[in-house]
Amino acid sequence: MTMPHERMRSLRWGWEVLAELQADLTLPEIVRNQAAAILETYPSPSALLGLLKQESPSIAEESRGAIDAARALLEDIQLQELGSTSTRRSVLYTLRHFPAKGSVPSKFIADRLEGIKGWIADDTGEP
Repeated sequence: MTMPHERMRSLRWGWEVLAELQADLTLPEIVRNQAAAILETYPSPSALLGLLKQESPSIAEESRGAIDAARALLEDIQLQELGSTSTRRSVLYTLRHFPAKGSVPSKFIADRLEGIKGWIADDTGEP
């Protein structure tokens, strides 16, 4: 079972690995361009931490879509064994606790989980 702080860390690493993918010249240009496009709406680490400080936080629909798109791209890279050794390692570690497609809660579901804070937590494991 993935804990909230593990999901948070994996989401943060997702943002970092998307940036890494853009710089990995061993990847096909189309993959680097996909990473750049996803990164435009993917929540930054500071935005994720900001959610935990909000009174009634929720993850925007476009950010939830970017997280799903990131997962699909990372799984494709892993399946095809693309990129440098460093990139493949980053993808492997990021996917370990990365949210499954469609599992990032909507506002409605997050409210039932006592807000988004019931689904993600800071890296210390504290909600």
